[in-house]
Amino acid sequence: MSFLYKNYPSLASKNGIKHLATALNKLLILHIRESLPELKHRITNMIAEFQTTLESLGSPIDDKKKTFLQVINHFSSAYISTIDGSSKKYWGF
Repeated sequence: MSFLYKNYPSLASKNGIKHLATALNKLLILHIRESLPELKHRITNMIAEFQTTLESLGSPIDDKKKTFLQVINHFSSAYISTIDGSSKKYWGF
């Protein structure tokens, strides 16, 4: 660095690790300032989209054991009717 100060004093203040760190820091801050509004907008849209999806799924399950037993019961009934041949659904196999 002393070489630059001795031979090229006008360039010495614009070169070196300190100047590079300052310049890169400024570039990073500018990039963040430019990117932040778009990122915030995208996140807001995604939150709204997922909130709509969540609302379409219905209310939360209060009694998980009861719901699980209902699902198993429905599945077993559908399975039995398929084996018996009384199922009204065509599975396409």
